[in-house]
Amino acid sequence: MQKRWLMLFSSFILSIPYVHADIMQTLNNVWWSVLRNVGNLGLLGVSDGNAVVALTRILIGLLVFTIIFGVLSAFGGTGGSTQPAGGNALNFLSRSQSMTVGAIIAIITAIFLPAQVLLAIGSGFGTFVGLALIGGSVIGFLYLLITIRADSPEDERAYFFVKFIACAILLWVLNAMKYHVTGVLN
Repeated sequence: MQKRWLMLFSSFILSIPYVHADIMQTLNNVWWSVLRNVGNLGLLGVSDGNAVVALTRILIGLLVFTIIFGVLSAFGGTGGSTQPAGGNALNFLSRSQSMTVGAIIAIITAIFLPAQVLLAIGSGFGTFVGLALIGGSVIGFLYLLITIRADSPEDERAYFFVKFIACAILLWVLNAMKYHVTGVLN
């Protein structure tokens, strides 16, 4: 048995010079094709606008299902009781019934929500997350500028240099934001 593995391994090693395959180029091509297809949603096989609407429809459906199922599960009980126990109005729903109701409402929402509303929801969430990411760095730099103090005269140069760098980065971020926001609005 060991001789068979040794023969297989040695034939593999000896055949390497005869195979002229550029492994790194092949992996690079695969990597970029995956990035291009996932980046523009080409893997769905539809146009970019329709792919964004379809993906947003799926994500909104999942979000609605999660919220409705969470609310029904939180206020629901074990099921079978017709009397609200402890003030829970949804105590008559079991976990599977809550899941069914949530799924039906999510499917109806995802199917009948207009494409313009879906695109507005997606752009609203994208804008909110973008502003949170940019605002987080701006607030962090402002906090840094306010809290750093020079304790001794030797530290004043470093103190002013750090403040200058922070202000330059803030100015750059705000100018980049201005350029992109005016480009989107026009």
